Amino acid sequence: MRLFFASALILALISRTGVPLTALPRYFAGSITQFTSFFLQLQNEKSENDPFGALEGNIVDPEGKPVYAIEVSLIPVNKSNDERWYGTYRKWTNKEGRYEFKRVTPGHYVLGAHAEGAPDGKLPFATMYYPEAREEALATVLSIEKSKISQLTLMRLRRVETAIIKVHVVWQDGSQVARSNLLFHNLSYPDQAVIGDEAPFINGGELQFVVPKGFEYYARAKVDCDAGKTIETIESRPVQRIKVADGFTPQEMTFVIPSLPCKFWEPK
Repeated sequence: MRLFFASALILALISRTGVPLTALPRYFAGSITQFTSFFLQLQNEKSENDPFGALEGNIVDPEGKPVYAIEVSLIPVNKSNDERWYGTYRKWTNKEGRYEFKRVTPGHYVLGAHAEGAPDGKLPFATMYYPEAREEALATVLSIEKSKISQLTLMRLRRVETAIIKVHVVWQDGSQVARSNLLFHNLSYPDQAVIGDEAPFINGGELQFVVPKGFEYYARAKVDCDAGKTIETIESRPVQRIKVADGFTPQEMTFVIPSLPCKFWEPK
């Protein structure tokens, strides 16, 4: 990388000054200021010719601590349906709660945290649009301009209360399922298959599952059975619809896999 950078700089020097390669040391001899000035000018010209813009900022929780690995979406305001989906930029915050969009097509956007994914036990934060709007329509419209970096002020998320549900998974004969996965879908986020984009592993047929309050869910469990050359996935029946809120949250849930115990599929 350093060799490439040095080569590019030398070529730029030759192109701009017209000085042969062998004469460059004499051209800049005794003039560090001249060299530095040229280098900074070269950097600025590169920036001014960049057809993209950039945007960056930080996200923290209510206590001011960085929020790690939350999805941040930069959503175009003048597009819809597939154009909106493909025109949206998506990043995840680093351990300092920082996100960076480095190559953004100039235009108007809104910024959302958890805009496309529901809160879950690991990241129990409500959807928020910059700077502190709960709905996209109330968000500040951001103008991204070419060759410019926009630095946003701190975005502080709102924590959602959670509940713990004791989960049981059994076969149709009542015996515990040794290995299964839990699938929770938040009805308020129809485009996300399961909250957290993962199916938590259930070992020994029981799990203490943390789920955000204030939402309705479809819930089911699944088992992957070894069917020889294929994987047979069997889901619990019926699919259960629950409301997680004070006075409504079930303390326990039992999922029945409509099958006798099977041989579990193992990764090869």
